[in-house]
Amino acid sequence: MAKNIRESEIEYLSAKRVINHFELEVANKYRKIYETTELKATGDNLSMIKYGCRIDGGADSTSSVDNRLKAINKLNYIHRVIGQNYADLMQHIVGQGFTIKQYSMLSKTKPRKVSRLLREALHFTAEPLGLTKTRHTIRA
Repeated sequence: MAKNIRESEIEYLSAKRVINHFELEVANKYRKIYETTELKATGDNLSMIKYGCRIDGGADSTSSVDNRLKAINKLNYIHRVIGQNYADLMQHIVGQGFTIKQYSMLSKTKPRKVSRLLREALHFTAEPLGLTKTRHTIRA
């Protein structure tokens, strides 16, 4: 499958096999939710139809505001579960498309540590997205 690795850092890391397919799936789901929160109405119906939202007020139309609020609530839930440090990392690298080098300069952390933290953040994000189940080690 051909992918545009210039589109985001996550696609680039996947192409270089730094992250595996599961982590890529988590990142893509997170990015979809993040981009939904950034969707703003510009006033014309064509831009809203392009993103799959109809605003004509018909009975079968979905409100872009409702979808955006649901995405914001889900994103807030994810950020509460994974913690502030991982949430900041996910927002910058996965959501906004910063490279690992740019984020390491921003956070004054070494790039190797940032890539390790990114993989940890992706694993922690999988549970609130519903891709994994929480395993309990205590048995009755």
